[in-house]
Amino acid sequence: MALKYSDSKFFLGDTAYEDQLIFPTDELPTVDYLAYKAHQLRARFSHSYQFQDGLTKFDRLQAYLLSKRDLLREQVSSDLPVIFLMPQLSPSADEAGKLAFDLVTTLFPELATSANCYLYPYGRASALMGMKRLDTLLEQSQVTHVTIVAADCCELSLTNEYVANDCLLLTRVAKSDVGVLIPWFKTEAQLTTTEVGGAVSAIFSGYVTEIGSPVDQYCVTHAAEEQRDEWLCSYQKLAKVLSPQTKTSFSNLFLGELGAASGLFEVINYYRQGVAQTSCDVGNRLQLDISEYAYRSAALLTWQG
Repeated sequence: MALKYSDSKFFLGDTAYEDQLIFPTDELPTVDYLAYKAHQLRARFSHSYQFQDGLTKFDRLQAYLLSKRDLLREQVSSDLPVIFLMPQLSPSADEAGKLAFDLVTTLFPELATSANCYLYPYGRASALMGMKRLDTLLEQSQVTHVTIVAADCCELSLTNEYVANDCLLLTRVAKSDVGVLIPWFKTEAQLTTTEVGGAVSAIFSGYVTEIGSPVDQYCVTHAAEEQRDEWLCSYQKLAKVLSPQTKTSFSNLFLGELGAASGLFEVINYYRQGVAQTSCDVGNRLQLDISEYAYRSAALLTWQG
């Protein structure tokens, strides 16, 4: 089943960049992963400021979403499925889920008892973790489309500055004859009792064993240096499927920390690359999303034209 992403809108702070933030394929930067440094993370379209003293991430994100409530109400209906991709607002998964539920039902009280509302409060890993639900909703139900709302409010310490992005990404996904195919998913949890990078290593080993298709594009979304080390230690496990022509990109290098919107942003970026191609082949992309806490998820994206 191919997926079509439409009506996509991206907001950073109070400004809508929509088309500007989705790179055409010929502008997608190629990055030497060995040159990656934490201090290179810069938000190309962000506001730089520190979090207001005493203002929690929950409070700030709630205030930001309330400021966009009219826009959200145009997109979200209790009659159709909606998937919310959100930050993990607490190290505890249970507490994070409760906080996410409180946040969503403050905006949409009618969703408190709706069977059409799905929450994925897992930060950068949210988008890919929600893909199986998206696939099930479109394949097994009679709905015409699913609305996805990705929102986050992230702070990243860089040397002597902070990059904070209040971001909101909206899109509608429907079945299509032309679009993105996602034939492989895998999610692992990096537990404190396992070796550093164990979850990423398991994902890479799973890809080579279960799929083994050559990778033309490789994209990783993460922020902290220790997370960079996680995948770097396991990178050699992909040796059989990579080549010198494989394009490697890090969304954080060019866009700053978009948190829960990062993974969805990259999927939409891949979709637009496919639409822009004169041929049907945009290559296989392996996307790895590393969340702030335990979750690591990956997916293979291919194009059906």
